[in-house]
Amino acid sequence: MQTLSKEAENKVILAVKQAVTLVDEDEMSPVDAIEKIARDSSWGPDMVRFASYAYNTGRQTYQRQENDNALEKFADFPLADNRSHLAQAGQDGSRRGLRHRVKRVWQWPGVLP
Repeated sequence: MQTLSKEAENKVILAVKQAVTLVDEDEMSPVDAIEKIARDSSWGPDMVRFASYAYNTGRQTYQRQENDNALEKFADFPLADNRSHLAQAGQDGSRRGLRHRVKRVWQWPGVLP
């Protein structure tokens, strides 16, 4: 199994913290937040997918642990699409954007709006 170096691990942790700030304070979607961080950090597709997984896991864990009410624990909130990836580098070497998709946590029919 391939593991991250301590430096790469710290980069991902910092990136996820930045993504949370962009989502919570700047009202950016998780996909847009990960894309911005990926562009600023010149990440490839694997790092983008990894950061998306990390963001989603952290967001779901926070939602479950920080709420006492069952409806709040199972609330609907946007997640980064873990299949998003950077487009192949263009002829000029620039990167095109991520696919802008947002996954949603399943809603309980008749319980949540």
